[in-house]
Amino acid sequence: MKKSVIAALALSLMLMAGAASASVIGIFGDQGALNCTANMTAQYTTVPVYFLAQLDDIGAMSACEFGASGVNLTGMAIATVAWNTTLVIGDIMTPDGVALAFTTPLDAPLAYLGSISYFLLAAVPADHAMEVVPSGAGNILVVDADTAAEIPAAGWSCIVNCTPGGVYGSCQCQDGIATEDATWGQIKALY
Repeated sequence: MKKSVIAALALSLMLMAGAASASVIGIFGDQGALNCTANMTAQYTTVPVYFLAQLDDIGAMSACEFGASGVNLTGMAIATVAWNTTLVIGDIMTPDGVALAFTTPLDAPLAYLGSISYFLLAAVPADHAMEVVPSGAGNILVVDADTAAEIPAAGWSCIVNCTPGGVYGSCQCQDGIATEDATWGQIKALY
């Protein structure tokens, strides 16, 4: 009986760890993944946005695949894309998205994937969303460097010229990330 209780407790802890962690690929206004907005109002200035992966369920990643919407600002900006690798398949400016591979795995918890620098020709409209979405193949994923397993990831957005109190509320990074603190009751409710 004692062994079965210990086994059940161990299984519960593993399930909780799996449910409480998930990788995220997002577009951010800074390299620390703290700012989910970008100010793109000043004509003839350069404004970067950064692609980062928050790796909560693996120790390092060797590759990833994702798409993006809202990043092609044709007519408003000249974009320069710079990835943190030369092993790139695809184009982030198209619906097919990109697949990136890294000869040296990127360590958790925060992996820098690359950036887009925009030279602004005109102000971008308020509350313009740049979002990480599934690639043309339907994937938002990271590849575990240790096991080569493809791990599904969530996509996050960067809001350009966000209006506080508007469509995106307080213009803070998205709520509800799977690594938030939870009470024991909230965790039990998952099962």
